[in-house]
Amino acid sequence: ENGLTTVPPFTEGWIGSSIRVFKSGVEADDSTDETAAEKLIDDEDSAQSESEEPADDELVPDKPFTLRFGNLLRTDAAVVSVRPTDSIVLARTLMLRHNYSQLAVIDDDATFQGAVSWESIAKAQMAHQAVPTVDQAKQTVPDAAYDELVLPRIDEISSRGFIFIRSRDGKTIAGIVTAADLTNRFGEIAKPFTMIEECERRLHRRVKSRIAADIIEGATNKRHKDADSLTFGAYAHVFKDEKHFLLLDWPLDNAQFVQQVKDVAGIRNKMMHFSPDPIPNEWGAIDGLLAMLHAVDPLP
Repeated sequence: ENGLTTVPPFTEGWIGSSIRVFKSGVEADDSTDETAAEKLIDDEDSAQSESEEPADDELVPDKPFTLRFGNLLRTDAAVVSVRPTDSIVLARTLMLRHNYSQLAVIDDDATFQGAVSWESIAKAQMAHQAVPTVDQAKQTVPDAAYDELVLPRIDEISSRGFIFIRSRDGKTIAGIVTAADLTNRFGEIAKPFTMIEECERRLHRRVKSRIAADIIEGATNKRHKDADSLTFGAYAHVFKDEKHFLLLDWPLDNAQFVQQVKDVAGIRNKMMHFSPDPIPNEWGAIDGLLAMLHAVDPLP
């Protein structure tokens, strides 16, 4: 939309992958020298990181979250396939070896022919006494484009159990997404949101009952008038002064608790960008804050 392109495409890989940004039509070279423009961007990034972080309510994305099939694929996982002329014994062996329920069927010309599965083998054996090759047990199965939206096809994946994903150029099969993959992926997305919501609910309940509105207003430089208007990032400002923290009557170390709140607020800000990439393990700070809150506030 803004006349820019990236090398490699920014839609490939995970959020931690490095890319270079160019004006559309400009050839990218292999030079590793930092250009003046790149140095300026680095300087600006450094200056911003040293300044005070923006409030979490200023980081709401201006575009909706979209989950595409390419985001669900493991880039390091090769597609396990068989040819139509391969034996059923080979197909069964590969499925057992990799603990798969189905395999892609791809011919010698790299054309996708469908899939063979435990179910399709069983049905073929019921219809025919002998099923020596994959071709006799293969079935037509759905496939999706690499950049196709996931949500409109959830019901289809749920009923069929899986869907094959074509590569970006549409010529080959890049991977498979199963119903189990969707369950795990949406669990990864939903769990931290739910945990942070519980942290925020517990913090709000205690602050509202223990800290007066004028204290909150002063601690946040009049950005928030009372507990009901506090955003997650603002709690650290309220608790920064130990005499305010003591009003909570929680037997926790002030500095450690404030740091934990800051860490979770930073995670929440990242999540508000709705990145479709996996949640990093270091985001376990949410578990730590929730454990503290459960200990001092055992009520549901």
